[in-house]
Amino acid sequence: MPDIISTQQAIRRIVNDALADCRVTPDLPPDRKPTRVRKGSEDSRLDDSRDRDDTSGWSLFIDYVDSRDNESSRRITLIRCESRLGAVPAMAAYCHEAEDYRLFRIDRIRSMALCGTGEVVDPVTHLALLRDTGLPFINRGMLTVATILLFMARCDGHHHPDEWAAIERGLERYALHFDGSDADISATMEKARSLAPDATDFANALIALTKTPAESRKPVAAMLIRLCGAMIDADGRHTPEEIQWGAAVGKALNLLID
Repeated sequence: MPDIISTQQAIRRIVNDALADCRVTPDLPPDRKPTRVRKGSEDSRLDDSRDRDDTSGWSLFIDYVDSRDNESSRRITLIRCESRLGAVPAMAAYCHEAEDYRLFRIDRIRSMALCGTGEVVDPVTHLALLRDTGLPFINRGMLTVATILLFMARCDGHHHPDEWAAIERGLERYALHFDGSDADISATMEKARSLAPDATDFANALIALTKTPAESRKPVAAMLIRLCGAMIDADGRHTPEEIQWGAAVGKALNLLID
């Protein structure tokens, strides 16, 4: 296998070339509706989305008041939970309603809930916990696998119930052959509904596999090639884009096997 750094760089190039504009859109929490947010509105735009922490990909639904007292409800996906807007604590995130990266002041968040489950959380407490512990997945290997499979299943913007079933089957196979229990699978499936990875999160998950021992890295990568193909098949439709994505992902994962 080539040296790890060159392999990581090659993976990032492959993903960027084929999937750079792809991302998962999180489900809305039950009984919540977003507000249409005008692009370039008052919220502080984030020009560089490359600086990320371990919370990147975690999605939240917030009720927010901007500096002009405009109220909005929106889905956001963190890229880092701790940032600054001047001297004020903020978080950096992608706003799915504005379709842009923004900085959100913590003191302007009126309420916060997890996307998918709708669990209401306190903004200050929840973000502090994420900052201190990262994403709430005890089994880190399953987090990596769930991120990869979730991205492949849902980055086309078409959400199908069979995709969740396919993700669960993938986690079951990972647990059977590598690491994890039934409790890990259940917990990962529940928490995965608050994940909304983009192409950078996807590349970072693939790159995380380069840091594992070769004796497990190669069989995990081989398994993921098959599982990613199953993700593309899960909704019963094949678009030219999906075929292109599948070929790129296979190429990237094969770098972990060679």
